[in-house]
Amino acid sequence: MSLLRTTKARSAGRRSASWATAALLLTTAPALAQTYPTQRIQILVPFSAGTVLDSLARVAADRFSAEFGQPVVVVNRPGASGTIAFGEVATAHDGHTLMFAGQTQLTVQPYVKADLPYRVDDIEPICQMFETPFALVVGPDSPFQDLQSFIAAARANPGAIRFGHSGPAATPHLLGTLMARAAGFRMAEIPYRALGDQIKDVIGGTIDTTILSIGSFSPAAVRTIAVFNRKRSAIFPEVPTVAELGYALPFRSINGLFAPRGLPATVTERLRGACARAFASEEFSKAAERLNVNAELIVGNDFAKRLDDERHEMKALIETLDLKAQ
Repeated sequence: MSLLRTTKARSAGRRSASWATAALLLTTAPALAQTYPTQRIQILVPFSAGTVLDSLARVAADRFSAEFGQPVVVVNRPGASGTIAFGEVATAHDGHTLMFAGQTQLTVQPYVKADLPYRVDDIEPICQMFETPFALVVGPDSPFQDLQSFIAAARANPGAIRFGHSGPAATPHLLGTLMARAAGFRMAEIPYRALGDQIKDVIGGTIDTTILSIGSFSPAAVRTIAVFNRKRSAIFPEVPTVAELGYALPFRSINGLFAPRGLPATVTERLRGACARAFASEEFSKAAERLNVNAELIVGNDFAKRLDDERHEMKALIETLDLKAQ
């Protein structure tokens, strides 16, 4: 999602186009780079285990392993809003260390973090595989039954609401910042390294609220009071979207596979073909449906252009929010 652009509902035809793209790659990808891979591949996930990103990375890794004939393992490398993992991938020039991640480390972090361990040009976008919607949740014993009561309390008690998030300028943090600005309140921000600790603390009341990707938490464990998505979630259809409540806020995190820049073209082409086959698999389709994400395949240059477009928009957003580089 562009964080500055109001999103439009995609039609069934758009989804069909994704599967058509996958089918085209399946039939046209040449038998290139037959010597790759020559050893185990590790796919880094820049956040902790248990996230939607982690779950779908593991499904994709299983498909890659079957295709490549080499073990493909997922390694969680959380920290510094995901930038530590990207730094490791940027220097893995043999192509046996890859990344399964969202876009903010390439579209947002360069504008808010002065000492990144990588450059945007060090990373090769291979394919987008899905988009993740988010939800604003509170604990089961929270006094907030809906977004309206939450906003009213936050306005009446500036800085009193404790907002947990997955790191500065990560998508949940940006969504919370934008929501607070749009609704005219401020919160006390508490960054977390591990998703499990974040969920535990919102359930227990150590923090008042957090924003989580739909599918990464048990709906029975927390109370969901708003959804950042183009439509209501099938998991909790009674919960309105933030747009329904008058706040035209973004909701998208685009996720997929990345590699270090400079790999042989035959290797990147083979990785793109592997993405298409993983995307087209029954296992990935079922996992995407179960986790309530929006499956969409965008490959190679088209994926890179989408990231470039969003990077330009993020620069303007960061300036608007006055998130200084540190």
